Amino acid sequence: MTAGKRIALVRKEVGLSSKEFAAVFGMTQGNISQIENNKLRPSVEMLAEIYKKWRFSPEWLLTGEGNMFPDSVRVNKSAAVDNGLLHEIITCVEETCAEKGVRLVPKSKSKVITTFYDLFSGQAEEDGKKIVNISDYISKLITAHVDIEKMGSEEAT
Repeated sequence: MTAGKRIALVRKEVGLSSKEFAAVFGMTQGNISQIENNKLRPSVEMLAEIYKKWRFSPEWLLTGEGNMFPDSVRVNKSAAVDNGLLHEIITCVEETCAEKGVRLVPKSKSKVITTFYDLFSGQAEEDGKKIVNISDYISKLITAHVDIEKMGSEEAT
């Protein structure tokens, strides 16, 4: 099995769309497509992150040999990543950036999404509802970021 097919299998196993998977790694959906179609090789950093997040076997990721998971380890989608939360954060970030006219490069977008995921994944719920409105929070922070960047560009002139 090729490296690209292994990455596609990982993505499907953890239940993420190519767009969501790309966002996790600060890549574009096109990059993931190129990797899955063997036109681009996955980086060592990407493979390490896959191991760290979902515990796929490093040997299997690198060579395709051995088991997909280390002995007695099997991906637990709900414990590894809350896909619903991840999807909500990605959607909120993209919609807010579009509303504010902000374009984040893939690496910055990945950092923003990862930061919000880390922040909100431990969020308690009351009666099944998140205490913090994720969309409002993201909008306020991106607006603040835009205002800071505008101030910096005005000072530079």
